Amino acid sequence: MSSYFTVPINLYQQPEFRLLAQNQVNTYHASFRLWHFLLAEAANNNDHGRISAAASLAYTVKEIKQISGITNNRSVDQLCGLLIKVGLLYENEKRALYIANWNQFCPETQPVHETEPIKTETVKPAQVTSATKNQKALNLKHPATPTEQKQAQQIITELAQISGKHFPEAERHEEYVVAWLQLGYLPEQFKRVSLAKSAEWGNQIEMRKFVRPRTLFGPKFINYVNDIVPEQPVTVVHHVEPMPRAERLQGLYLDCDRDLDETFRRAKIEGMLITKEELEVEIDGI
Repeated sequence: MSSYFTVPINLYQQPEFRLLAQNQVNTYHASFRLWHFLLAEAANNNDHGRISAAASLAYTVKEIKQISGITNNRSVDQLCGLLIKVGLLYENEKRALYIANWNQFCPETQPVHETEPIKTETVKPAQVTSATKNQKALNLKHPATPTEQKQAQQIITELAQISGKHFPEAERHEEYVVAWLQLGYLPEQFKRVSLAKSAEWGNQIEMRKFVRPRTLFGPKFINYVNDIVPEQPVTVVHHVEPMPRAERLQGLYLDCDRDLDETFRRAKIEGMLITKEELEVEIDGI
C-alpha cells in the first residue's frame, strides 16, 4: 500500500523550525535535509510517524545513515539529537524514533460505519446532504477549543465588517474556520482573504454574493491563501539575516558531511570567491 504526506503551508514558520534556524545556524541546512529524509521514511512506514524499523526497537546510527545517505556517524548522532531537542523528532520508551506532530502531515482518518442506521424521520433530505458535505470538508482534528471558537467568531465578525454584510447564525459557518485553524492557518491569513475577495468581488453584482464564510473559508480557502501569498520555497530562510562568510562556509561544510571537495564545489556554485586553501582555514577546527 502506497503512503503519502502533506505539508502545511506555514510549516517552516512553526516554533520548532524557528528555534532550529535561530539557534543552530551552522547545522541548520544539514538538520533540515535529514528531517526531510526521516519524514519520507515515516510516510513509507505508515505507522503514526514511526521512523525506526519497529516501535519496540531503539533507533541506531546505522539505520539513520541508510535512510539519509549521511556517512559520518558523529554527524548523524549530532543531528538526531538536535532535531529531538527542538521538538521535530521524539523517542518512545523503547527509544524508537518518531516524527513529532505526525497528525499535521498525515491526519488520522476515522472509520466509516456503513451499517450504522441513519435517523431521517426528523431531518429533511437537503439537510442530510449538507451535513454530509460539511463533515467531509471539515475533517476536524479534535473538538474546537474555547480559544479556537473565539478566534473563529472574531474572524467571521471581521469578514462582516470588511464586506459590510451581516451573516445570520446559520450562515456563519465558524466550523470551517476552526478546521483550518487546527491545520495551522493563522488569523492574519483569513483577514487577507477577506480583504482581497471583498475588494475583488464586492462591486460585482454576480460575485458579491460569494463574499461569505461558506465560500471564502470553505474547501477552496487554501487556493485563496495561495493566490494572495505564494508558498515560499522550502530551502529559503527569510527570517535569518545574512551570515558572515565564515559561518556560511562552516554551515555548508557540515551540510556536505565534512567533504572538503564537495564544500568547495558548492561554494563556487553559490558565487563565493574563495580558494581551497582559504576554505581549509575557515573550517579548521570543526
